[in-house]
Amino acid sequence: MKSRWSYLRDCYSKARKKMKKLITVGVRSGSGAEAGHPQKSPFRFYSRMQFLDEAAQEMPCVIT
Repeated sequence: MKSRWSYLRDCYSKARKKMKKLITVGVRSGSGAEAGHPQKSPFRFYSRMQFLDEAAQEMPCVIT
């Protein structure tokens, strides 16, 4: 279970970074994607794991 959770968490974090990059950069012209349509992540559990965003924001970062 522990290794599966690590795998899912890592895949979600990679997909989240990719989605943020798509949002900030935007859709290039000629890419075939229409503006106004929300981007969909290829990670199939992306929407179900978005609760991790809230948990990550609540945790303070401690640097020693």
